Amino acid sequence: TDQLSGMASNWAKKYKEYDTKYTKTYVRPKDKTKKWKKIAGEYKKMGMDLIKKGDVSPGYDYMQRGGSFAFTSYWAKRFDRLDSRKNLKGMLKALGEFVQVSRELKDAMKSFREMKPESRGDLLALVSAWEQLVSAWAYGQQGDLLAKETLDKINYLISKKLAPSMDQGRLYKMLDNTTLKYSMSQLKTQKAVDFSKFVGVKGEKFIIQLDKFKRIALILKAVADASMAHTDTLFLVNDIAKTGAEKDKIKSVLMATNNNYLQAVTIMTFPGKEARDESFENVLASIAAYTGTYFNSAMLLMKYASLQITVDPQGNTEIKRKKTLEAMLAAAEQNVLQQAALSKKYAGVIPASAKFFYNIGLSMKDQNYSLKVKALEMFWKASMECQLSILMAQ
Repeated sequence: TDQLSGMASNWAKKYKEYDTKYTKTYVRPKDKTKKWKKIAGEYKKMGMDLIKKGDVSPGYDYMQRGGSFAFTSYWAKRFDRLDSRKNLKGMLKALGEFVQVSRELKDAMKSFREMKPESRGDLLALVSAWEQLVSAWAYGQQGDLLAKETLDKINYLISKKLAPSMDQGRLYKMLDNTTLKYSMSQLKTQKAVDFSKFVGVKGEKFIIQLDKFKRIALILKAVADASMAHTDTLFLVNDIAKTGAEKDKIKSVLMATNNNYLQAVTIMTFPGKEARDESFENVLASIAAYTGTYFNSAMLLMKYASLQITVDPQGNTEIKRKKTLEAMLAAAEQNVLQQAALSKKYAGVIPASAKFFYNIGLSMKDQNYSLKVKALEMFWKASMECQLSILMAQ
């Protein structure tokens, strides 16, 4: 509780930092910028209220969302100001500042590789931290790609002496998407650093057995590969049969429209790009990556196959199978308790991250249907953390 309260305070400081910068950026913000600013304030207030009530896990979760949206709204307002002045060269310079997000990610990755877990509690904290960091890396990769495309677009407009308005709004959409990706990368990086500090019941002393962890990595890779193959069958092969379109085209559309699928595909490339040699640190990072791919593909299946969630062009969400959601939610909550008991029995410790996700799920399970879906996601995440701890202990 004390740890999470302290971490939430750090997010409050981050919120204040970007809120101040937002205020000092003098321009009339566009509607979407005002929307993001409003969301940032609402998340921060909800987080503060929850922490005051003693609901520290969900309070932390809302506070870090508030800090992330404060970052997003500040950058959106900066681009609004540059847009009002038709300052394309200023946009180029501003985009270059996002390199700081990549620097923070690399620093965190370096520090994680230097950590030596002394107990099972330390190990589980480090694995959950790597899960967040691998996700941050995926968002950073997507941000880098979007930033390059955006820079190319701006340079083209400059070379042709065209105003941004000549682009019919495409440039601003690219700027928004780039900002959102880097915002998520920064959020996940900081969350990873927070998770790495989780302590509690330390558990038994941990002794590195590299061959054992290589076997675990192979098991989880097989699980991730199978999950992605099943996902591709449902979302790509079936669509090819219906429409006759090429697989790569359908895949690119799915990656552009579904964040879970995009994360699953991107994270799967992490071991080959960032963890090629089989040191213990890299094997541990690969375990986190395979877990992340599996989890994101499972969320995709849960949302769109099991619950049949649809999103209209205006962004409104409809859940067609609400009774199925209620049943899955009740079963998932019980499953977490069972897996936590097994984790305590075999690993000697329940992962702190599992307790964290479970408590967030509890705070959301009786609210609106969108939050019920989030609660289900949190219960599944908590259960997976416990199962991973059992796998590592046996």
